Amino acid sequence: MEVYKRIALLGAIANPNIGDEAILLSNIQMIKKMYHENCKLYVFTKDSSYTALYSSEPNIQIIPIDYLHRLTVNCNYNTDKLSQIYINISSDSNYELQDSLIFDSLHSIFKEIDILHIVGGGYINSIWPDMLYEIAIAVAFAKKVF
Repeated sequence: MEVYKRIALLGAIANPNIGDEAILLSNIQMIKKMYHENCKLYVFTKDSSYTALYSSEPNIQIIPIDYLHRLTVNCNYNTDKLSQIYINISSDSNYELQDSLIFDSLHSIFKEIDILHIVGGGYINSIWPDMLYEIAIAVAFAKKVF
């Protein structure tokens, strides 16, 4: 019997950009080959509705989530505010932040997942620091619960 995996995919998904969506779909196909029906995928995206339209895969549960991006939007793309969120999550103390529902939801998801896979995309570079902070914040959550 194969092991059931809960996998989170994170990238510059749903900007929209056909290249980034192609990267996501390729990753989903590879995961399907590796785990068949024995997986659940969380897809961190900029727009969960848009991602849900094209990322379905028979017999695999795919859950698009835009919570990380909501943090960025709520901070008005301000990297100083995003940096403070990262610092607060990375610290050893409990993190109490302004978007408690988003943080509680993210914390629950990261407690559940087995694998965090950064799938890449053209927006993951220094020109788009907000995307880099979304990745840093996701990694901070993952470190908290893994």
